[in-house]
Amino acid sequence: MLAETITLLPPNFYTRHMTGLKTDVEVFKMLIQMKFPKLAKHFSNLGFEISVFVNQWFLCLYINTLPIQMSMRFLDCFFYDGSAMLFRVGLAILGMTQKILRQTTSQEELFVIFKGLPQRITDANLLFESAYSTYKVSKKKLVGWRKHYFEIVDQKYREKLALRNRQRANM
Repeated sequence: MLAETITLLPPNFYTRHMTGLKTDVEVFKMLIQMKFPKLAKHFSNLGFEISVFVNQWFLCLYINTLPIQMSMRFLDCFFYDGSAMLFRVGLAILGMTQKILRQTTSQEELFVIFKGLPQRITDANLLFESAYSTYKVSKKKLVGWRKHYFEIVDQKYREKLALRNRQRANM
C-alpha cells in the first residue's frame, strides 16, 4: 500500500525537503483563491497561513483529520482516482465549513475550528458528493499547476540552500 501511495503522489512528497508536498500546498492555496476568494481574503486579513493544516491533511492523507470511516472512504477514492482527491476533499471541507470560517475574528479562532474539523464534518455522503460534483480538479490542469508551482518551490529551496552554504562558508 505504501508503494502505491507513493506512486500516486508527485515526486519528493515524502522526502527530507518535501518539495512535492510544498508544491501541492501552493496549488491548493491557488485553488482556494479560485473557488473561495472571500475565504482566501479573510485568511489573508487575519494573517492565517492554511498550510499549517493542509500539510497535515496531505501528508497523512486525511487520516488524522476525518473520522475513521471517512478516512477509509477517502483512501478508497484516493487509490481509485489518484492524488486529485487530496484537492477535491480539501475544497469540499472548506466548502462545508466556509460560513463558520468566515465568521472568525482571529487566527486563534481559526486554529480552534480547524482542529475541530472532524467533529464538524459528520456527513460522509455530503462530503464525497461535494468532492466529486462541485470540486472537480482536472488531472491535466493539475499537472500544469504542479509544474508551475514546483518551479517556484524549487527556486525558493535553491535560494535557501545557497544562503545556508554562504553562511557556513563565512563561519
